[in-house]
Amino acid sequence: MSVTDSAIKDLKACTHKFLKEKSGKIDDNHRYLSSFCQKLENIFYTGLKNATKYFTKGEEPYDWMLEISRDKNWKFSFHYVNSLYEIQRNTYLKSKLGKFRLLLRYCLVYKCLQVPVDYLLKNKKSCKYYQENSILGDEILSEILLSVFLQCGTIKFELDLSNTYFLETTWLLPDVLNVELVPSESLGISVTFSDEKAVVVKVDPHGVAAECGKIEVGDILESINGIRVDSSSRGKLNCLVRKQKSPFVLTIIKALKESSDNTLFIPLRKYLLDVNLDILSIQSKRKMVENEDDSKETVRDGFRCIFITSIRLGMEGDCRQIDRTIRDIMKYKYHIGEKQVPRYNKHVYIQLGELAVKIVDPETGKIMFSHAYMDISSCGPSSMYYDYFGYMKGNDKNDPGFFTCFIFYNNNKEDLDLILCSIGQGFKRTTFAV
Repeated sequence: MSVTDSAIKDLKACTHKFLKEKSGKIDDNHRYLSSFCQKLENIFYTGLKNATKYFTKGEEPYDWMLEISRDKNWKFSFHYVNSLYEIQRNTYLKSKLGKFRLLLRYCLVYKCLQVPVDYLLKNKKSCKYYQENSILGDEILSEILLSVFLQCGTIKFELDLSNTYFLETTWLLPDVLNVELVPSESLGISVTFSDEKAVVVKVDPHGVAAECGKIEVGDILESINGIRVDSSSRGKLNCLVRKQKSPFVLTIIKALKESSDNTLFIPLRKYLLDVNLDILSIQSKRKMVENEDDSKETVRDGFRCIFITSIRLGMEGDCRQIDRTIRDIMKYKYHIGEKQVPRYNKHVYIQLGELAVKIVDPETGKIMFSHAYMDISSCGPSSMYYDYFGYMKGNDKNDPGFFTCFIFYNNNKEDLDLILCSIGQGFKRTTFAV
């Protein structure tokens, strides 16, 4: 075997391209990353004794890379040992190939790719795992490979180590979104299962999921509050959603990659075809939505919040009523006593003017309702559900002496504090103006 092995040459070429990167960092969207990782994988698998790649039995690189970490006579770097620990904790990846790929990504991020190769060389263990005519089975080639790995340690890899959803089948990674939604009776989406994937086949334009504007037909519903959605979830999704008493997070795998000019994430193709979705129409719809977004001239001023509901209460308008109302809504959802409570869960902009609070519909730019500061008796956050807040509005001509509580949601603490502070200052301005 030549000391200038073609596989090492290719790996060196990729490494040099990374080193020349102007930004100084390599992320998941780098054009050469997937091919670089594939070259790494080929080197670790080539010449492996008793190897049966892609099958359950036989020796795998992950096996020996885990085995050597148990050698108490050798001091391994903390990052290498911790990377193996994190991978063993990962419940998503089932195959050794998937775990090996994730280990390589960890090693790139934490600059410890050279550790296992250095161990094999210094402890003369290469022949235990690799054939002599392979790169890792040859001492000279292993030394050359080690030097390349040390060079990789000077490169800043910024990779999303939580994105493991397709590592068992490909080095290509999808765009993943974590979408936070407020509690609701349903998500407003329909899914069809293909193998273990929940493919979104319909999005209700009036549902909670549609309001965030990030979930589209063809996307994959991966998990709800960290609970994986697979074929065992059939018929249980609505129950799972209704159990959520506080804002919850959906993990969504996007069908189209924004980083690649909205091209289809290829590994999803078979799932979309299996549920009879038209891929071209999905891509066309995304372009239409983008064009619409560019042409819209809607109001964008104010604080982005979610309007939860408004409830007519009694004759007390202090901030304790706000706190009590939010707690009751979170506990009982749609009823407080015998009173039915509508849940709007609508995205709005809160505009704080000189004399009034205005609630604006971001889609139309129109004012939904406006309340003068002189009519607002109190405002404040929830003492238990920290992202919820509201204000009490009185002086209603139809119900003199009665107060209505308006409840909103905003998970940005700075915005929430500023909104409440501004309303408080509004009281002073109103008093001064009057």
